[in-house]
Amino acid sequence: MHPRRIARSINAARARVRALRAAAITGERPTIDEEILLWLEEIFNELAVAEDELREQGDRLAAARSALEARFHRYQDLFEFMPDGYLVTDDAGVIRDANRAAIALLAAGDRQQVLGRPLLGFVDPVDRALLRRQLAIARRGASGEHSEIELTLRPSDRPGDRPPIPAALTLAAVRGEDARPGAFRLLLRDISAHRKIEQAAQAASAAEAANHAKDEFLAMLSHELRNPLHAILGWSGILLTEKMPANEMRVALETIDRNGRQLNRLVGDLLDVSRIAQRKLVFEPHACDLTVVLAEAFDVVRGDLRRRQQRFRAKLNDPGAVRADASRLQQVVANLLANAVKFTPEGGAIELSLDVHDGEIEIVVADTGIGIEPELLPYVFERFRQGDTAPTERGGGLGLGLPIARTLARMHGGDLRAESPGAGYGSTFTVRLPLRRQPDETEKWVATPSPQQQERQLQRLLGFHALIVCTDRGTGETLAHNLILAGATATVAAWPTEAPSRSVGLKADGLVVVVPPSPHGRRLLAEISALEKQVSGALPVLAITPSNASARRWLSLPAEVGLCTRADVAPTLVPSRLAVLAQISGWAAQAL
Repeated sequence: MHPRRIARSINAARARVRALRAAAITGERPTIDEEILLWLEEIFNELAVAEDELREQGDRLAAARSALEARFHRYQDLFEFMPDGYLVTDDAGVIRDANRAAIALLAAGDRQQVLGRPLLGFVDPVDRALLRRQLAIARRGASGEHSEIELTLRPSDRPGDRPPIPAALTLAAVRGEDARPGAFRLLLRDISAHRKIEQAAQAASAAEAANHAKDEFLAMLSHELRNPLHAILGWSGILLTEKMPANEMRVALETIDRNGRQLNRLVGDLLDVSRIAQRKLVFEPHACDLTVVLAEAFDVVRGDLRRRQQRFRAKLNDPGAVRADASRLQQVVANLLANAVKFTPEGGAIELSLDVHDGEIEIVVADTGIGIEPELLPYVFERFRQGDTAPTERGGGLGLGLPIARTLARMHGGDLRAESPGAGYGSTFTVRLPLRRQPDETEKWVATPSPQQQERQLQRLLGFHALIVCTDRGTGETLAHNLILAGATATVAAWPTEAPSRSVGLKADGLVVVVPPSPHGRRLLAEISALEKQVSGALPVLAITPSNASARRWLSLPAEVGLCTRADVAPTLVPSRLAVLAQISGWAAQAL
């Protein structure tokens, strides 16, 4: 009852008691005990005092209510007009309240599209799992603890009209008296402007780094051009004096030739980078012999290998003729070999292998050099990027070889990847290319070299003595006849009556082994392995295998230089295969 109604009732009761008391005195009404009337009057007086107290309390409550309402409106204004979005959700993540900024972020000002909907519905699907995890963490955390994440909002008004909004979200659980979370408070901040500032800073940093890289590149280019030019001009000047001793003339000519080739490679790399950027790089795939391509690539680094006294191994499993741009593929392998030579210390080892795996050609160049640090591994194919920026310490270079090699590998439909356990543990570069042949391919389809190329290959066999090991002497004699026509000499050993070890006594320069089917093939390969341990230096071995399985077993042999080809290869092609081995093993270079 309202205090004023209570006061009116008390006043009416008091007046009634007084009237009864007066009537009793005058005799108009029955006599009422005086004590009762006094007691009632006291009660009414106490009620009057209580009335005054209630009135005062009512006034205080009204003032408190008015202050509370003013405070509520003040905080409501702060809630509504704060620049960041503020949300309140229940424990299930359903939005129960949101200020104007949050409504604008989530639904372009339409409150009805926000209230009562799950917050997850406004989050990009990629980030929903992240928000679920944060809500679960907040449920387990203490009251008031907050966490912050970044996610992408998807406004719900017209999905095609508004782009996604990057936002920072701060959330905390609101717990009841039982310490259980009953709601979540969330603060949303649009960080689009911040992202733009970050992107601008990154762009400025990238531009500064590019400018710095350009300055470093120009300094490196001038150094790389000046060094060989100084050597060429210096030795040329000495030669022009005609006072050089005859025994030093060859050294001078070799130095001029080496530095001239280095200059040619540098200019070629620069031109290739320019052509790649302009998409004008010439690419002409045709039928080619990969073993010949690899041998020609090896010729590029042969002199550097000899000067640095580095060990070289070759394991080639002949895939037959394939469709590729031979000159560009040679450039890829030459760049990888040159890189291996440059970053492998004197006395180190380099290995080149060729094989076919899962319908793809795999060319691997591995070395025992300085390796690649893990933080630099993702950047080895960037232009002008080298782990060692001191060009004089590792033989120089512009950092263009690997980027060009990967581009050329991708032009063939393949790729180039780099691996390294870390600094000091060497590195491995693997080229994977699709095994492409002619549309109407047959196993006997071959790449036909030009007459000049064929003549240059076969010249490497002049004076080369080969030991042919096979189970059928007739086959051996046929192979020997073809080798003799190419300028080599050949001896046939009919296995198993005549062992491959005859090559030691005959001082053979290489072996041609016709591997019979298992298990005899394994026995013959075991004898070849034992022979490799007896012979000092590299003994090139050409294995003609009956199957790919045998080819894989052959690749496990410890031969320094080995080439594996199929049993159906034409006998007339055996000399060119043997010439490739002679070329890689270095024998031809000594003979010529």
